[in-house]
Amino acid sequence: SIGWTNVRYEVKEYGGLIGARKPILRRLNGLFQCNSLNGLMGPSGAGKTTLLNVLSGNDRSGLTPESQIYLNANEKSPISYFIPQHVHQSIVGRMSVRNILQYAYRFKNHDSRDSHRMEGHIGQIVSELMLPVDILDRHFGQCSGGEQRRIAIGQELMALHKPTFLFVDEPTTGLDSSAALEVVKCLQALTVKHRITVIASIHVPSSDILHLFDKLYVLSKGGLCIYSGLPNAIKPTLEQFQNLSIPNEQPPIEALLKLACHSITNPT
Repeated sequence: SIGWTNVRYEVKEYGGLIGARKPILRRLNGLFQCNSLNGLMGPSGAGKTTLLNVLSGNDRSGLTPESQIYLNANEKSPISYFIPQHVHQSIVGRMSVRNILQYAYRFKNHDSRDSHRMEGHIGQIVSELMLPVDILDRHFGQCSGGEQRRIAIGQELMALHKPTFLFVDEPTTGLDSSAALEVVKCLQALTVKHRITVIASIHVPSSDILHLFDKLYVLSKGGLCIYSGLPNAIKPTLEQFQNLSIPNEQPPIEALLKLACHSITNPT
């Protein structure tokens, strides 16, 4: 599992007073259980990608000294992989999918000379990600958007020793509802099959996608957490603490994200 307390992230504020700092994340506390699928949600500019980078260790340059991040003590050497939103940043589009996965396998495993074991591992991951077998002989650029996202995930799963944490930035952006659902189903399957803790930032999902997540962590503009809990607990939480009456026809997540769009005026 991974937990955090008092996480505050600041950047230099250009055009302001000398030494002025702008907070992106404000005193965040949270916990994601091991072997679970977790969604970071919120409007653009709320700090989803920043929090994803902070938790994954990609960028902690703006953290204040009191920020604390804790990993499961049972993991002696936790491994985390980060998959960016724009998968072309880490994949050469002219390469075949087979070559992409072969290079990743050789890079991530110390003893990669056993080609039979390598091909077997590639076939297993392709099957787990619900990709067609013939995709291996296609160029990456010829694959659909949903297939490309899953290939990027597969590239990180080429290590025989699976990661403890998988951080995925906007895996469904730009995909139709069917392709987005397939991607999230694959992420959910990884938590069960390989006991990976998956943390993904995501925009407004469909109801089918939403309920695949074990936990949601919702940020508002201004970098505050306004919800942390189960997808099916959003409505009773809002009605209890916000004194809102949500129409039956309105998805509760829409009401929550509408609240999240309000800016935070308290400078602390």
